[in-house]
Amino acid sequence: MPRTKLDKYSISRAEMEARVIKAAMARNGIFHNKTLAEKIRTDPGYLSHGFKKGFSGEMKKRMHKVLRFTAEEREALGEWTA
Repeated sequence: MPRTKLDKYSISRAEMEARVIKAAMARNGIFHNKTLAEKIRTDPGYLSHGFKKGFSGEMKKRMHKVLRFTAEEREALGEWTA
């Protein structure tokens, strides 16, 4: 039987986290990465890199202080405590 690409429609963990964070940003009226970077006091380049490769637990905590993730969003982001 030939192999099939069963994971064809799966997304990476970094992409899933980026979608959750972008949704929280929009809910809070933050529409640009630069604005979020200013609020959490980090470099916009680091934030852009995080959206591509994933964020550390410490950075997720800093974002939570500004964005106030819901319980479902915190669960989806995982690996850190508020």
